[in-house]
Amino acid sequence: MHPTRAEYLKHVDGLRAVAVILVILFHFNVYGFSAGYIGVDIFFVISGFVISRQLVNELARTQKIDLREFYKRRIRRIFPALIFTFSLTTLGALLLFAPENLVQYGGSLAAAALSVSNILFWYESGYFDTASHLKPLLHTWSLSVEEQFYLAWPLLLLLFSRRRVLVIGVIALFFVSFLLNYHWVRSASPAVASTLFFVTPFRVFQFAIGALCVFAESRLASKSPLQEALCLIGICLIAYSLATLEQDSLFPYVNALPVCAGACLLILTGDSKLNKMLIQNKFAIAIGLLSYSLYLMHWPVFVFTKYVYVNIDSAKYILFMIAVTVALAVFSYFFIERPFRKPQSTQKKYWVHRISLGFMLIFVLLGLSMKFSDGWTWRYKAELLSASAIEQGKSNRFTNLHTACAIWELDNPQKCHMDRPIQLLVLGNSHEPDGFNMFHYLYGKNEQVNLIHFGTVNDCAFKVSDGNLSSPEEALRCAQRFSTLNQQAFINQITHVVYSNHKSFEPVAKDLWAILESLMQRNQSIKLIVLGSYLETSMECSTIKNTLGSFEDCKKNEYVTYFQPEEREVSPIPQAQVLPYLYISKFKLLCPNMELSACLTYANGEPMFYDMHHLSLGFAYHLGKSIAESHSQDLVDIGLPPPDRH
Repeated sequence: MHPTRAEYLKHVDGLRAVAVILVILFHFNVYGFSAGYIGVDIFFVISGFVISRQLVNELARTQKIDLREFYKRRIRRIFPALIFTFSLTTLGALLLFAPENLVQYGGSLAAAALSVSNILFWYESGYFDTASHLKPLLHTWSLSVEEQFYLAWPLLLLLFSRRRVLVIGVIALFFVSFLLNYHWVRSASPAVASTLFFVTPFRVFQFAIGALCVFAESRLASKSPLQEALCLIGICLIAYSLATLEQDSLFPYVNALPVCAGACLLILTGDSKLNKMLIQNKFAIAIGLLSYSLYLMHWPVFVFTKYVYVNIDSAKYILFMIAVTVALAVFSYFFIERPFRKPQSTQKKYWVHRISLGFMLIFVLLGLSMKFSDGWTWRYKAELLSASAIEQGKSNRFTNLHTACAIWELDNPQKCHMDRPIQLLVLGNSHEPDGFNMFHYLYGKNEQVNLIHFGTVNDCAFKVSDGNLSSPEEALRCAQRFSTLNQQAFINQITHVVYSNHKSFEPVAKDLWAILESLMQRNQSIKLIVLGSYLETSMECSTIKNTLGSFEDCKKNEYVTYFQPEEREVSPIPQAQVLPYLYISKFKLLCPNMELSACLTYANGEPMFYDMHHLSLGFAYHLGKSIAESHSQDLVDIGLPPPDRH
């Protein structure tokens, strides 16, 4: 039923070329490849096919699987080139990274060496988050998924083979994994996207598709018209996925089925003329042979290039990164990957896997040392912000919220003073704490004012229907918080609402404006205060300071990604133009003459932000003081007491 010899499959290497090209063009931000991440899914299907084919053939020949030899082969195949990658990225991180970035790198190095980096990045969340370009080993998440697959798959095949239900077993694994995707999506968990993307059980159905190709390949007649048709369908399915998926499409789940089916069809149609023409030509085979090293090298090249040059979307940088990636991959393939994969003697085989495991242990210890020694600040003579100081600065912005009145505990008399004449609700996204800190500075000690924080709308799916607010999600108290916000008795108690959002007037904020409109329609005496936006940078401000020497460098043109003093005037949101509210422009308060070069970046001993846009506690207090100085009468005019100027 199955081939008994391990022949070279040219079309599989050709398919690897397709996969790695898609991933590289996606990561290098080449136009038209926003869904190029599907290349990883093609790799998963290939791995499911190749590994299952080897193991099934071994079972057919010997009625058993030599697990010890299997794992040794996997180590020789994966670890040498990975060790080379770790060595280069560690050198780059030590030469370039500021302490806080080195702390993060150390954690990812240890996790990648232990084959659990997918779990770490899932915990940190967001493959496409704004800090991804500071993680040189982010791409190792897929290797960790594969290594976890290699660990478990032979055991599962052995289990099924003993029951003579191998095919049924693989089909069962497909459905279990896919139904797990379905269940998780239906649960509407806030972490649904990152969980599906990073966690191995949600990916098993893709490996299972590759495994099922093993059982189908002998049933498809060689060089038949059907092969040509199926090959064309496979190409169309991959092209369809590339054309229709977006960077933020929920993945894998149903969105992964077309590309995985397409990859399977290309695997099954290796004898077709179309397949040979498209992915079995010399160029495709060469790229396929280099694909593992290309994959390992391309992302660190991108990260370090962006770290040094910041804006790298132009063609010259893309060509530069491609050239460097190819050069490093060629070296890795010919001098690292190929020699160690198939050593000439048994003694060398023994040496390779033992030494490889030793190196992985060294990288684990090295990574942990970086993570738990404050980023090796001893590397620098100049005074730097330590990683612990940065983390402390980031966490301090939540200090006031720990003892504040939250919307989910209004019946707590120790925190919530619902009998006070002024009930001020602070509402927004992840910048809600910034607005709360400003008004805590102004009214935190005023016995007439009760400050209530909503808890941010982030990660809460919600809807506004006929003025009513609701959320279907139980996680993060979303349903509870929106239920309280929707209660007319509570709405009647609110006297003022502070809207604190990043890019407050951009289209991304339209749903929040709908909430504000609903509240003001149901209680027309509510007075609304809208806090404007401030700067955003492409790199964490603390990193810019540690790299260049000053927080003033955070407002350099090459780092600033948002500066819009006319945010209100140019807003396309209807409510922003018609609702009555007091607008407080941070740009007007902090940027004399509305000039970027004049914007304030440091106050009260802290930068404007440690990350890329969330205000530090000290800077929020400075803004509170500026509001007291510039808008005191405005606040009084809408019924608030004169603000405390400390």
